[in-house]
Amino acid sequence: MSPAVSRVRPAPPARAASPADIEAERRSAIRALLRAPLLVAELVDPDDWAAVRRHIAWLRDWFSGQLGWQLQVDARIGVARLRKQVGWANADPTRGAIAPGAGRRPFERRAYVLLCLACAELDRSPGAQTLLTTLAEQIAVRSATESLTPFNRDVYAERFSLVDALRLLESLGVLALTDGGTDRFVSGTGDALDALYTIDRDRLSQLVATARVPSVASDVADLVRESYPDSREGRTRRTRHLLMRRLVDDPVAYEADLDAEALLYLRTQRAAITSWLRDAGLDFERRDEGAAAIDLDGDLSDADFPGTGTVAHAVLLTAEFLADCGREGRGLGAVVSDAELHRFMAVLIDQHRSHWAASVTSAGPRDLAEIVVDRLVAFRLARRTAGGTSPLPAVGRFRSTELNALASAREQLALFTPEDPDGR
Repeated sequence: MSPAVSRVRPAPPARAASPADIEAERRSAIRALLRAPLLVAELVDPDDWAAVRRHIAWLRDWFSGQLGWQLQVDARIGVARLRKQVGWANADPTRGAIAPGAGRRPFERRAYVLLCLACAELDRSPGAQTLLTTLAEQIAVRSATESLTPFNRDVYAERFSLVDALRLLESLGVLALTDGGTDRFVSGTGDALDALYTIDRDRLSQLVATARVPSVASDVADLVRESYPDSREGRTRRTRHLLMRRLVDDPVAYEADLDAEALLYLRTQRAAITSWLRDAGLDFERRDEGAAAIDLDGDLSDADFPGTGTVAHAVLLTAEFLADCGREGRGLGAVVSDAELHRFMAVLIDQHRSHWAASVTSAGPRDLAEIVVDRLVAFRLARRTAGGTSPLPAVGRFRSTELNALASAREQLALFTPEDPDGR
């Protein structure tokens, strides 16, 4: 009897991706690039990196056509670079660099200077690695020769700002901490545990993303100035790009901030705008005052509103206060004076002193008002005006969950008559 013949069932052919699968992958790729315009392969979800590479041609056309941003992918160095442009007129000082880490501190001016000096020194360094202390010495020399404030390693704030700059470069894949650490350098306790960095100059070269080559720009405004054909098609393309950038990047696009061409485009191209935003997983919301792209997943923003902690609590109560001022007949264009806002902050501090952070309550009403208004302005919920703050329409969408918290504060505000009219 002959032995039984083993039969092996052939594997089924790989299933072709469905249109829904392709749409989902492209959406994930768009969102990954919006979250990280310098996308580094080993620092992101492998599925997102694979989706970017798989759909690179479609993504290039989408970003270029809808937003006027160029996308380059270099698989050799594991980088996808979305070259975002905003233009000088739309530059936003509320969206500066953030130091990586738990504190997420916004960069101070000095940190930007040291970041640029560090990049210049890393680019000219002959080796593949450098020590933190060596880099600090080189930066000290260059800052002095470039007629800048010399880097002073003996000052704690200087060391702190330099390490913030280097940590940002780490988060972008330009530097890799190979050995040691930065704690002793920051504390100034010696070089025994110096930090050794490995430099990726290919990635360093991808950092600058400007409309013009820096060497031919006459000034900063010229560096980011974009050119469009002087034709109807060119003007339409420019309008589409500027409007879509506001919708994708800004919390809200108010009609009052748009020119006549952008307003016309917004009113006549609603179906197209809705479709483009849906490609990125965003819902288009239109109101009389303007429009917004709503991210239901909530992971595209680099900041939450109002956030958590004492300042967030004060921000939310102030947002509600400003909204109520607008509803009470003043109108959203009305101005809440600095003096009135300082008095309101004094009331909040008095009410919540027992459970608010001492560092905030001890700072006083003026300082707290400055921090709170900065947050509201950044989220397009308020606008600074001469002598005060004006609520913007979207501020009316936020309300504290504390029952009668604002009513109680306003009752105290009506009785608040300190010697100092600013509530200090």
